Amino acid sequence: MAFKTILSRLTSNKETKKETFLALEISPEVVKSVVWTVDEGETTVLKMGSVEEWEEDNKNSLITAVDASITNAIETINPEPNKVIFGLPEGWVEDSQIAEGKKGLLKDLCSKLALQPLGFVVTLEALITFLRIQKGTPINAIFINLSETQIIVSLVQLGKIKGSEVVGRSEDLAADVREGLARFGDLTDLPSLMVLFNGIADFEEAKQQLISFDWPQHLPFLHFPKIEDLEQLISVKAIAIAGGAEVAKSLGFEIRETEDKKVALKTERETENAEFKETSSILQQDSASSEVSELTAADFGFIQDKDITKEKISTFAKASTFTKVSADKAADKEKVEEKKKEPLLTKFKKIIDHLFFFRKVSFKIPELSFKKVPLLIILAFLFIILIGVGGGLFFWYVPKATVTLYLKPKILEKELQITVDPALTDIDQNKGIIPGSLKEIEVQGDKTKETTGEKLVGDKAKGQVIIYNKTDVAKNFSAGTVLIGPDKLAFTLDDSVIIASESAQAEGVTYGRTEANITASSIGTESNLPAKTQFSFKEYSTSLYSAKTDNGLSGGTSRQIRAVAKSDQTGLLDDLTLELALQAKEQLGNQLTSAEEVLGKEAKTEVVSKKFSTEVDEEADDLNLKLKIKLTFLVYQKDKLDQLVAKTVANDIPETFVFDPQTTTIETKEIEVKKDKAVFKAIIRVNLLPKVDIEEIKNNLKGRYPEIVHSYLESLPNFYQADIEITPKLPAKLSSLPRLTKNINVVVKIME
Repeated sequence: MAFKTILSRLTSNKETKKETFLALEISPEVVKSVVWTVDEGETTVLKMGSVEEWEEDNKNSLITAVDASITNAIETINPEPNKVIFGLPEGWVEDSQIAEGKKGLLKDLCSKLALQPLGFVVTLEALITFLRIQKGTPINAIFINLSETQIIVSLVQLGKIKGSEVVGRSEDLAADVREGLARFGDLTDLPSLMVLFNGIADFEEAKQQLISFDWPQHLPFLHFPKIEDLEQLISVKAIAIAGGAEVAKSLGFEIRETEDKKVALKTERETENAEFKETSSILQQDSASSEVSELTAADFGFIQDKDITKEKISTFAKASTFTKVSADKAADKEKVEEKKKEPLLTKFKKIIDHLFFFRKVSFKIPELSFKKVPLLIILAFLFIILIGVGGGLFFWYVPKATVTLYLKPKILEKELQITVDPALTDIDQNKGIIPGSLKEIEVQGDKTKETTGEKLVGDKAKGQVIIYNKTDVAKNFSAGTVLIGPDKLAFTLDDSVIIASESAQAEGVTYGRTEANITASSIGTESNLPAKTQFSFKEYSTSLYSAKTDNGLSGGTSRQIRAVAKSDQTGLLDDLTLELALQAKEQLGNQLTSAEEVLGKEAKTEVVSKKFSTEVDEEADDLNLKLKIKLTFLVYQKDKLDQLVAKTVANDIPETFVFDPQTTTIETKEIEVKKDKAVFKAIIRVNLLPKVDIEEIKNNLKGRYPEIVHSYLESLPNFYQADIEITPKLPAKLSSLPRLTKNINVVVKIME
């Protein structure tokens, strides 16, 4: 937008009622919307719309979803906004313009819903810019845009998208992400952060799939990546807050730049300065570089130098509509033009000003006729010279600076097989053996716990029955023969009995009979049966043999009692063993020297004696155990292991790095004890620190401006970040690092 147009808007709209706008995000499966406005120089989200699903490549489905989302967003908003900025997926944009296949779709959308387009931005770029402003530094991460049918894997380094790959969605998300990253070709030091966004469901399952995958083993990650997810509506917020600010500027609103945004811009400029420039170049370009103070609309992909509020819907299909331009190229061109227009005298004056402070003064004062010059002028001239010389000396000798340099260690991981042998006194590097010792500790104690088992006890019902033999042969029933009563209750004969066969009488047949005592098979009152109860024999038909009681059965009782369960004994044994093992480790700790360490987390445990107060199934409310155990610990000398590790990894350390034994970690696993020796695998992780020449760094920093200093420091191996503090604080033109190396203090810190 032209300057006059902006000025006319600023002067004419001071008292205008607060205007509201829409931000609409379109992704392959859902649409989102918000209402935003400009409040006291800042873009503010007023209301969030609903998240609506739509079918891709279905124009009517898109229009319906957008209408529903916007309708939800503009409830209670009066007047209803119709000006909108679009957030589009990367696949909808080609060469900084909306793809031909999507222009007609968006044109119909705006026409159907009476929307006035203000501009567009690629959603991922707006999101990265929004996160950069929030955090104050460019972000390094792998962004994963999730949908039901596909994922988009984007590699972002220093806030710039290095590339994106679309991968079809499968059941294994980790495999999909790995495939996407593999398509980038040769990669080194991938960012240790993965960011999930734009999903319509819970991210928890997706995060668990990514966390359970061993990334450093398959791809060049320095560390296992941290997995984070963004809230569902943060992307459309980014379009409104980050992108909306630039649209608001083009519409004539006065936007107040926040401190976070200034810091983010400053950091971005520092990281994009790829070369370490010489002092003479700084002097010539200093004034031009200092004029960059704010982001432009092009940073977000909006139209430049056009009053987009006057663009008509009909121009949507033209190539010039919604053009996404590069702010960097425009800014570079503008600087070149300004540099061409700069007067030669001004350039010369800037060089002389810098030379006065940074070079030896080598000009000659012309001779003056003091008789003709008033004394006051002479004094004033001498005072100016004195001030200049004093200022130069002050600027040369007084300023001091502290540069705190944060470096990332290089992780060297190696697996060794190590043997601990108590018979040795020194290490055997070739065989991987270190000396050690066996320490045995006996501990004893007792513990009581409540029982949890239950047992049914009581008496069995007894009584007398008459047994009938309905056959013509005598029958002998042995003790224990089973009789079945009502409800399939079982009873047994107490003694063996012989029953005569049936006999013929004048009145008919008389069955053989005898009396016998029976006892119920189970305890309980249900076996107390009344008189005249009929019984059958388990092994015979009632047509052959039967029985009945004349007087009934009685004496059956039952009750539930607390008893000792098998789990009570095993649980008590485990608990007491653990307590005694802790006591043994505490005793061992008091015996060890500071140079000794115990191998492994567990010790060999042997039960010397154990005695339970009650056996399993016996009645008891409490169970007591007296236990004595012996624990055998394998102890080694830590310095001996460190020596073995140092000698083993020495050949693997690059020349530009040094070994830091203080930060070395050793993980032991697969410990196997063989007689008095122990063999185990050790996973060794060594921090290699980059070699730093402090004096060389000071020589390269002296007299440089902080922006250039950052560019140089970033070239150092394993650089992470740097903090620069200069005292006293001087104006920006003079705020360079001291000219004397002794006034520069370089502090090196290693990132954890």
